[in-house]
Amino acid sequence: MKRLLILSICACFAAAGFSEPASSAEAQKTKPAVKAKPEIFPAGSIVKGKLDLKSASRLFGGETIELSVTVFDTKGNPQENRKVEFSVEAKGGKGDASFGKTAVITNKKGIATVSFTADSGASVLNIVKATALGIKDVKNNFVLFRLKSWPAPLFRVAENYGMLNDWQAVRIDHARTGGAEAPEAKFLYYFKKPDKTKSVSFSDSANYSIFNNNMILTSEKDKKPKKTNCKAVMGIDFEQVNYQYSPLKFMDAHAVSSAPVKKFDLPEVYRLEAVPNASNNVYSRIVVYVEYSTGLDVYVEKYGPTKKLEAVTGIRKAKQWSLKTNTWTGLEFDLSKKFEPESAVLKTDFDLTSEAETDTVWIPVETESITYYGKPKDTKNISSIITNFEEIKVNRGLGDAEFNIP
Repeated sequence: MKRLLILSICACFAAAGFSEPASSAEAQKTKPAVKAKPEIFPAGSIVKGKLDLKSASRLFGGETIELSVTVFDTKGNPQENRKVEFSVEAKGGKGDASFGKTAVITNKKGIATVSFTADSGASVLNIVKATALGIKDVKNNFVLFRLKSWPAPLFRVAENYGMLNDWQAVRIDHARTGGAEAPEAKFLYYFKKPDKTKSVSFSDSANYSIFNNNMILTSEKDKKPKKTNCKAVMGIDFEQVNYQYSPLKFMDAHAVSSAPVKKFDLPEVYRLEAVPNASNNVYSRIVVYVEYSTGLDVYVEKYGPTKKLEAVTGIRKAKQWSLKTNTWTGLEFDLSKKFEPESAVLKTDFDLTSEAETDTVWIPVETESITYYGKPKDTKNISSIITNFEEIKVNRGLGDAEFNIP
């Protein structure tokens, strides 16, 4: 499941035979999540900082949180009645970050607490400074908080796929190139997060591929196994492309924007657009359409270095898996989708019969990808592949040895 979407990004990966799919209050859904980390300078500061984080250290942009600092004397005793001023040192995004108060007096425990509303923009770093006044040691009289916002849909995708520690399945590929169908290909498929994959052919176990830490090993019968450094081929570390399992590194490597859209007749879809900060050999832009309630990245467009659309990938069907009972819940996400090569438009019917349970994960079980080698309207220059996953087993504790590359 994880990265059919990403696979189409890299010809190196596609050559290996991968074709798997890339995956509160109502007001919170539309706000970007905030990843915040208190940072104290220097190490010997007499002002210590604390950030009141909720939801596993993730908040939503525009929400109000508490920032607290404690002021000490040089002997480590808390200082009461010290005035602490709060300021935003670096603004970005919409520039709407704000404080309930900009100056607070410390209590008997030397603590000054202020409410802070994070910037509601996406991919924004706000640096908040708290300064204790009346302290001569100006190198140690402040604390900095770093708050970085990121799009809620991206967080939702990572939240869904992050529940998959490992999985294995029977993978069946149905490929077509230039209008001609290829014989069905069947594999034993293994995955371990964040990026380890292995595919072994049913017809001949000598035919297999393994991906692990930017390296890919491919083997064919009567041929010497071939090892390829995909980072060198792509010109970018795969971890920086892997938004499903490494969203923060993905954001660090891209300029990311997010907006709700009406697309595919789905109830709640967001469009994520990511442009790499540095050029690479594979893509100039990625556009991901996220169905928020499931956290599925239902459709992805990959634009090549020349900025032309080169590939689209998507999820045809998905099922919900219960991590409590280790079985399917019975809920299905049926897109019944149809790719139209002339326009690369996706038509879908969405059927989700009830609200998602907790401790569940949505797993794509049928996916489709299309690659354009020339003009999109020329079917001779189009290859497509439909992939089905059957006999799926989730979180069985696959070991790293399964993915060793000698």
